[in-house]
Amino acid sequence: MIELIASLEVGRLVFVLLVLLVYFGISFLTKKWFFSSIAFLLFLLPFNITFQLTNLPFISEEYIQGIVSNYTIPTLHFLDVFVFIVLIIILKKKLITNLFQTEKIFFLCLFFLFTIKAVVDWEMLSVITVYRLFFYAFTIYISAKYFLLQYSFSIREKQILTFILLITIIIQFGIGLGQFLQGSSLGLSFLGESQIVKGMYGTSFVELQNQVFLRAYGTFPHPNVLAGYLFFLLPVCFSFLKGYLRYISLTLVVILIFLTFSRIAIFLSLGFFLVLFLKYFWNKIGGFIPLFFDRFLNFDHGLSDRIELVKNGFEIIKNYPLWGIGASQYVYGIDYYPVYTAGGFLLLEPVHNIYILLLAEYGLVLGIPLVLCILYFLFRNFLKGELFLKYTVFGILIISMLDHYFITLPQGILLFLMVISFGYIYTLRIRSGCGKVA
Repeated sequence: MIELIASLEVGRLVFVLLVLLVYFGISFLTKKWFFSSIAFLLFLLPFNITFQLTNLPFISEEYIQGIVSNYTIPTLHFLDVFVFIVLIIILKKKLITNLFQTEKIFFLCLFFLFTIKAVVDWEMLSVITVYRLFFYAFTIYISAKYFLLQYSFSIREKQILTFILLITIIIQFGIGLGQFLQGSSLGLSFLGESQIVKGMYGTSFVELQNQVFLRAYGTFPHPNVLAGYLFFLLPVCFSFLKGYLRYISLTLVVILIFLTFSRIAIFLSLGFFLVLFLKYFWNKIGGFIPLFFDRFLNFDHGLSDRIELVKNGFEIIKNYPLWGIGASQYVYGIDYYPVYTAGGFLLLEPVHNIYILLLAEYGLVLGIPLVLCILYFLFRNFLKGELFLKYTVFGILIISMLDHYFITLPQGILLFLMVISFGYIYTLRIRSGCGKVA
């Protein structure tokens, strides 16, 4: 416990305590614990507030070839706290009894398989990872079923969710724009902002016309994660906001996506507008395209690094075929099968493909069922969903083949599971004739 508290700076600790105080105060006064918990979970999703666990049993070496890596340090996230609170509320409200028998069997099997994996790996990093994946999936799925099939939102609650959406966009836009203009972090580490400086090793930046630009991070651990989050916000803003609020929010989201310099998100976002809003938004987005044209289309070292990691991933699968190298232990494989960037630096990152990553870390015994399960839900949501859901799932499929944060970072896991779970329940609702969600 002392180590956990020591890993927090004073500002971050104050912010955490303040959020918890406000949450319990509001929930106690309104008696709406479930809604308050989900609302706070959505509000806190962008803030990368973590607590590193060190000097505990069953923790492997934190250094890879003399270099410390965040991927080797067991970490708790502030989001874990609110997922746990939601889980407690689910148990208290006895919502589990509302699940169909087939779903009970599915989650029991999933829990059994993850427990086997935790025992086989017998390492703190793996234990945290596998049970985080399970309890996130379990909690988000039941929450989705409850809110889409049983809960009736009041006008005030809809206004609260709208406010959370708008304030989130404004905060991330302000921080991301400030980082881009200043070329460094803004000193907001208490909100989870990374310590970044353009041109520094370990910081994500780009060079355009012989100038170095810092990619916008917001309060996410990497610009690509911020870009993925913003991509998910596009259909949300268009669906749930009206009038000038819709167009202001969409404009801010699009500008910030460009400032992340994430070609995947830029491509998907432009596709979103070209399909749905080309007539109205071309004049707004057209001016940004020339500035980012080189970054978007030209080959750079990011692609070659991804290719090398894919080769490394297959090497790990070949050498750890049955049970894998261990959940969240992919970077340990780089110690035996080094991967270097085009600049000659050791690349201490998981392979940027969640399917190869699952096979490498969970082996063929558990990895194949997990991959098939994910693909089943994604393709089902795509085939049975409406236009926005189809495009969101399409974006997930693209991102999941080119990045790893959907299964390595709590924020990415939460986003991933929200889309899968809410999309699945939403399509069930439509098929049952209940109509659209109010």
